[in-house]
Amino acid sequence: MFDTYLTVAGNVVDAPKRRVLDNGSSVTTFRLASTSRRYENDKSAWADRDTLYVRVTCWRQLGDNIARSLIKGDPVVVYGRYFCRQYEVEEQKRTAYELEAYSVGHDLARGTTTFHPTPRSGDSPPPFEVEEPEAEEPFAVEAEEQEPVPVA
Repeated sequence: MFDTYLTVAGNVVDAPKRRVLDNGSSVTTFRLASTSRRYENDKSAWADRDTLYVRVTCWRQLGDNIARSLIKGDPVVVYGRYFCRQYEVEEQKRTAYELEAYSVGHDLARGTTTFHPTPRSGDSPPPFEVEEPEAEEPFAVEAEEQEPVPVA
C-alpha cells in the first residue's frame, strides 16, 4: 500500500511535549491547526473556514530540535507521512489521524528566524537541554528606509 505524504502550514496549538521511551528513543508531539481562508465577494472581506487539527509526531533528533525551537503559537510548515491508527476506548472503536513529521520549519512568509545547526560530535548525541530564549531587540529599520504602505 502507498503512504500518503502531506505538507501542512499552520500554527502550533500547544507546547511541544518531549518524552524518552524505554528503548532510549525520544519522541516529541504537538498539535497543529491550519485554518483556510477565502475571500467572499458578496461581503468584500476575508472569512475563516474550517480548521484542520492534526497531531504531529517527531522522532529522535528532529523531535529534540522541535522541543528546543517551537513554542505555542509559532507559524510552521510540516511535511510528513499522514496516517491513521485505530484503537478502542471503553469498547468503542476510534480512529486517530496523525502526521509523522520528516521536516518542520518556521513559516518564513509570516516572520523571521535564525538557524543554529545541531552540533555533531562522534557517535553520541548532544545532551538534551531546553534553552530559555534570550530577549532580542526587534527587527529595526531606519526611518528613512521605510516607505509608506498603502492600506487596501
